[in-house]
Amino acid sequence: MSIFRTSCLKLAGPLALALAAAVLPHASASAQSVREQQPSNGKMLFQSTQGSDTFVNEIYTMEADGKRQTRLTNNEFDDTSPLWSPQGDRIAFLTNRGAGYDIYLMNPDGTGERALRDAAHGGPLLTDNIEWSPDGKRLLYAVGGKVYVVEVIAPDGSYSNAPVQDLSATAPAYAFDNNATFSPDGSKVAFISYGCSGCFPDLFVMNVDGTGRTQLTTTPEAEFTPRWSAAGLIAYGSFRSGPSNIYVMNADGTGDHVLTGAVADASGPAWSPDGARIAFQSEGPAAAPRRGLYTANADGTGLTFLTDEAGAGRVLWSPDGTRLAGHASNDANFIDVVTFDAASTSRRATDLTKTRKADEFAYSWVRPATP
Repeated sequence: MSIFRTSCLKLAGPLALALAAAVLPHASASAQSVREQQPSNGKMLFQSTQGSDTFVNEIYTMEADGKRQTRLTNNEFDDTSPLWSPQGDRIAFLTNRGAGYDIYLMNPDGTGERALRDAAHGGPLLTDNIEWSPDGKRLLYAVGGKVYVVEVIAPDGSYSNAPVQDLSATAPAYAFDNNATFSPDGSKVAFISYGCSGCFPDLFVMNVDGTGRTQLTTTPEAEFTPRWSAAGLIAYGSFRSGPSNIYVMNADGTGDHVLTGAVADASGPAWSPDGARIAFQSEGPAAAPRRGLYTANADGTGLTFLTDEAGAGRVLWSPDGTRLAGHASNDANFIDVVTFDAASTSRRATDLTKTRKADEFAYSWVRPATP
């Protein structure tokens, strides 16, 4: 069984992402024209165990309406956690083709598979927390209590063999850095670590070169899952008030306030592409508890219950911010990818995968680049 099947079944896992869409700055006019004709909601990347009796995942892509599902990897290994680059021109994913789960790269059509680093250039890279930089040229990952940044694309556009940067090189011995995520401009990294020996994990930021390590919270309980909004706010989870809640603060630590005080047990924050709203899993208001997916404005107002049909795994926003993708168990006890209207209260989800014989988990939703 894949090591990712069990972890993905947890509600609102800590790897929840808010992915914004972008276009390549060097795209030709003809490519721009073709892209404008594509559906505004782009494509999803998902992993699936379909066709396997051992829960080995392969990577697939599909349109936002579930059509044209295309298998990108086909081998005996477990290929998982696929992420489009923000421009949609490359895919990073994890695979156990080596001594453990390494980071691989491939083109949007599945061609050009390659290890991010080979043995001669600092590989393999074993991790469970990877993220593209906003410009699509670097990857951020956390493993073994350290945060690293590795250049993927060199200035001349070729694949880079630049050394991996250890952003945690100057961290105190008691530190354990994880849950790392890029700021919207790629200049800073938010992450979770220990501010002192014996303390609970707190929220930190640092520059993308590892300098300027700054502790933003000092609370009696643990913080987790920081996520930047497009406007530069940081949402994160905390147990400081008992059940988990989502808090929001400015990038310098000011303005820290609880966002989900009106509900209980909130987790898995996912910002809309414009940063105006945030989605999260919750048990709902104490007076009328209902486990499901909620959204709220960035200031905590406008709390809206969307659906109870998306209870497993991460939540993704569509590139245009009009729809959300989640995961739900079907009557065959497998997980499907589902979508629903981000502004509707109809609570009806659309099942996109419907295999009824495999688990599917979506990891990334962008407008892919058009050659």
